[in-house]
Amino acid sequence: VLGNGAALEHAAQHLRRAPALSVGAHLDLVAGAPVARGRRTIVGPDGNFLGLEAFARALKKGRVDRHEVQVETAAQIDRLLGHRMTVAHLDSIGHVHVRALIRDAVAKVCRTYRVRILRIPEDPGDPALLSDCRRARIVYRHYGGFGPVSYR
Repeated sequence: VLGNGAALEHAAQHLRRAPALSVGAHLDLVAGAPVARGRRTIVGPDGNFLGLEAFARALKKGRVDRHEVQVETAAQIDRLLGHRMTVAHLDSIGHVHVRALIRDAVAKVCRTYRVRILRIPEDPGDPALLSDCRRARIVYRHYGGFGPVSYR
């Protein structure tokens, strides 16, 4: 469920009919408007996110403030929790949550909110990702259908 999505209230209404169901936070750092205000490095002049390609370029150039990523990730999870959703896992648009420069910020928020599962692509393209997950004691699951691998 998108924490900054326009259909969040609609989704929440349907999910209230299944209170035992946990959901995944689909982190959005690239499209639409942020939940947290006052961001500068992850938004454009219009106040909306930069878009996937521009976000990737900003990351590569070191222009993305990790603290802003943390604040926005927490704000989106808070919004889901405010709708009485139980957040069990996290993934993101464009797999940005696994990018080396910000995954530690995302993992820190996951630990704080006890989101124990990060979904990652079957081939994350970065061998350090799995060791970072182990170090953060985060369970990860591949999109490719492999079983969970737990590091506790």
